[in-house]
Amino acid sequence: MRKYYGSLQYCRYRICDIHVTDIDNIERSDLTVTIECTNSGRRNTVRTKSVTLADGGFPAWPLVQPQGSFQNVFHSSQTLNRLNALNLAPEGDHVFHIVGSGQSSADTLAYLAGAFPNAKIVMSYRSYAMRPEDDSHFVNELFMPDGVDTVFNVSGEWREKILKDYWHVTHNGVTLDLLPKLYEMVYYDRANGENRFTFNRFTEIVDACETGKGAVATMKNITDGTITDVFADVTILATGYDRPCEHPLLEGLSDYLETDSTAQIYTMNRDYSVKMRQPCGFNVFLQGYAEKSHGFSEALLSLMPERAATIADEITTLELSAAGMVA
Repeated sequence: MRKYYGSLQYCRYRICDIHVTDIDNIERSDLTVTIECTNSGRRNTVRTKSVTLADGGFPAWPLVQPQGSFQNVFHSSQTLNRLNALNLAPEGDHVFHIVGSGQSSADTLAYLAGAFPNAKIVMSYRSYAMRPEDDSHFVNELFMPDGVDTVFNVSGEWREKILKDYWHVTHNGVTLDLLPKLYEMVYYDRANGENRFTFNRFTEIVDACETGKGAVATMKNITDGTITDVFADVTILATGYDRPCEHPLLEGLSDYLETDSTAQIYTMNRDYSVKMRQPCGFNVFLQGYAEKSHGFSEALLSLMPERAATIADEITTLELSAAGMVA
């Protein structure tokens, strides 16, 4: 079982450095949350009527071999820690390979270019080029509370159209202030004849392995199917994040939690709770898993206070209703 780290707070008491190992139910009534202290290994079980899961998703890993199989191939979320562990000389003639064209890959490119001024950097991505995220004023209303209501309340067909039309508002886009800085950096590099940067368009990674000299990424050109190996000291996969359904921590509740017809996403209520297949006495709330029903604000922090308030208000109402204090 994958372990989930974080902090839990109950009244005045704070439990730090813990991870949740299991969430289960008791006779369709309460939920039991099993937590384990990282330092001591001691376990404790918390009983509750409601649980909120907001773990930020899982780093998307496109390779068959697990992440732990590699030293020189890793997800962009681990970049600083893994580079520190490799202890690469800042002035060395290294070769870095970045897979992806979104914000994480752009940030990684900017960081590597500055931290390793003599390194060559290769970027590979499926599209033609990095593109800007849509940060325009009217589109930004998608990230307001009434924008969430609009997306949630339209029919499924129109909701899918909205998500398709504005996909690049938050996905696979780069901030407008960073793109010109990167282009200027590449332009002057080429003008000076250094040619540190290489961009492989229309390519996707299909495999990777490590040698004594670093990493080899097997790349496929999606326009003609040709295969090419990219050799580098380090390969960084800026491949985003997955939010699985079913979630590993919620496997014990699968008989209750409703999913869509494809079983790929949880079916959500407006208050961010998962719809139930059958009556039960508990509730499961998800943050970050409701993009298909609530819109793109799920991927960002801008509406986090609003989401948290919605969930808190619903839990309070449920508790008061159970206590007979709500008519």
